[in-house]
Amino acid sequence: MIEQDYDLQASFYDDMMPRLTSESPEIQAYAGFLQGRSKLVEFGCGTGRISFPLIKRLAEQKSLSRFVGLDISAAMIDKALVKLERQGAETQETVSISFETGDAGGSLPLVLDSFFDAAIAFCGLTSLLGRKKLLPFFQNVYRSLVPGGILLVDSLDPRTTALSAPLVDKTYTKVSETSGLASFTEVVGDQYNAEFVWISGSIARRFTERSQLIPPELLRECALIAGFQPQEELSTTLKQQLDQINGPLMNFETFTKASQNPI
Repeated sequence: MIEQDYDLQASFYDDMMPRLTSESPEIQAYAGFLQGRSKLVEFGCGTGRISFPLIKRLAEQKSLSRFVGLDISAAMIDKALVKLERQGAETQETVSISFETGDAGGSLPLVLDSFFDAAIAFCGLTSLLGRKKLLPFFQNVYRSLVPGGILLVDSLDPRTTALSAPLVDKTYTKVSETSGLASFTEVVGDQYNAEFVWISGSIARRFTERSQLIPPELLRECALIAGFQPQEELSTTLKQQLDQINGPLMNFETFTKASQNPI
């Protein structure tokens, strides 16, 4: 279960991931895409690792007034709420911020109904949801947006050389003087399996991640069925920017909600 895996990771997730700020290149790229949008929802927000620097950046641009973060893991949301109390006071003077527990591919809180003019879903959320929940995910996002609203979504890119064939990659990444992350990953067919061991001092925590590599064609097909219009030129430009920052691991797609409901 995805929520159980991420509940387990919540206590050390921020320690093992690269720290982002409002000045980080990827945050600047996302903020440029979202320029002028005032109400933003993030699906799969986790602990707010991307949320908070992005909110800060957008608040500096004086466009954002409302933000809602959604995640299936209650433990991740609890961490985001602690951060909100600790570091969100200044931003909340201009931006209303809240975090909700919910399944992006299932039933959504009512707070997400037809309200937002922008939505984002990062860190391979669609890959973690898998094929069965892909269409419900896009339908949920469509429901949450006003006509003309935009969506930026990523997934693990099966076209990437490192993921396109079965592989075994054992690495140990030193995060600090006393901590690091060891990983074992493999790709079998369209199934991406990863096992991680987070080592901090004398404590080692093991967790797993199971996801499906989503072909870009399937992702776009589900978005079209839900009623979205693809923004191919913008998708290409944004992917080129982000590939230069993080390498060509993720597939990025942008969509606009049509003014008419899907047939």
